[in-house]
Parts: sequence; C-alpha cells; structure tokens
Amino acid sequence: LLDTSGSMEETGLPAVMLSLHRLLDTMEDGNYITIITYCDGSKIVAQETLLNKDNRNQLHHVVSGFTADGHTNLESALNSLDIVVQQSSVPVNSVFLLTDGHVNSGLTNPDLLVALAQECVSKGTPINTLGFGSNHNAAMLRDIALKTHGSYTYADKIEMIPAMIGDIVGGLVDM
Repeated sequence: LLDTSGSMEETGLPAVMLSLHRLLDTMEDGNYITIITYCDGSKIVAQETLLNKDNRNQLHHVVSGFTADGHTNLESALNSLDIVVQQSSVPVNSVFLLTDGHVNSGLTNPDLLVALAQECVSKGTPINTLGFGSNHNAAMLRDIALKTHGSYTYADKIEMIPAMIGDIVGGLVDM
C-alpha cells in the first residue's frame, strides 16, 4: 500500500520508487506481488502479478510512472487490500504500508483504521508499516503493525527508505 498523496512528492516518493525497483530486482521469479497506490482514492496497479522477466519489466514501467497528488485516504487503500485478499488465489504473506503523514481524507479515526486494517488481512498476515517524516501518525502505524504482528519503522531521512525495506524483506526471505 503506497501513499501517493501530494505530500509524498517532497518526503519520499522518489526514494520509495527506487526501493520498489530494487525490491522487484531482488524478488525471485515465481513470487507474486500486488501494488496498491492511494491518495484521494486507491488504485490496484498490479494484482497478484507473478514475477518473471516480462512481468518484472512491466512492473518497473508502472513504478516509474508514479506521481504524487491529492489527499491521504487510507480507508480507500485498506478497502482495496480487502478486495485483493478476498480475490487472491495465493496466500497474502505480508503487507507493506508506506505513508508520510496523517490521514486527512475518508475515515480518519485512528482506532477505526486500525480495526479496519486488522479485518483486511487473514489472521497471521503482518502489515509492516513504514512512516516517513516527522508528521506521520506514529501511534496509528505502530498500532496497525502491533495488531497484525508486523513491524513499524520510521524514517526521518528519505535515504533510509531503501535500507528499511531491505531489512524487512530480508527478514521475510529468512522466514
């Protein structure tokens, strides 16, 4: 789940895009990936895409086209995640939520968003949250991670983002 709201333009979208490119290059063929972007609404830009040479190149093209605009509607992203989980023919092993700020569109109550996040994933599926900048809602992101047995990480500098994602993915590969 990738926050592409207008505020991400300054605080992290380029670094997140670089991280996604690196992630696509390091994931093994045969793995599946889903990418959901969100701002005023959400968009499933890749759903249960099997990684192979052709799909990997197509995903690189998609990621390169991300732009930042609009508000931050996490509710929309979580509703799209729920659809993906319900329709998935393969288990969803892990979710990454990348955002830089406070939710300011759609459902904004942190407790209700935490509950919605829990409902969207199968029991045992972690949501790993990554907050960027000093303005993110650390308590909500921490609670989402805790309630779903994921990890919460904070980056105060965009240069840290690739290493953070690499650490989490490395842990998943080890598991």
